[in-house]
Amino acid sequence: MLTALDAGFFSAYNVKPLWLREVLSLLLSVYYMFHIEDATIITDKFRKAVDVYALRYSWEKSGQSAALRFITGLTKPKTKTIKVALAPPPLPNKLK
Repeated sequence: MLTALDAGFFSAYNVKPLWLREVLSLLLSVYYMFHIEDATIITDKFRKAVDVYALRYSWEKSGQSAALRFITGLTKPKTKTIKVALAPPPLPNKLK
């Protein structure tokens, strides 16, 4: 799954309009989920000649892509964290 997601994002890396890049990357990721061998070929080719910006784009794809953030928000369980702080009762002062 991660290889398909990487291959989809790597294939759409050079597309300039941001909205088109996000749509293409998700569509290509779905395509590569069914064509796994093509996905491994794409990721291997991209990782052989990767630059710093492309590597950063690959690492930050879940935080930058609005569609992935939306999908993650739908699938992530919504829990509330309740912090309880208990303090022990004060000890009697034996110096008195």
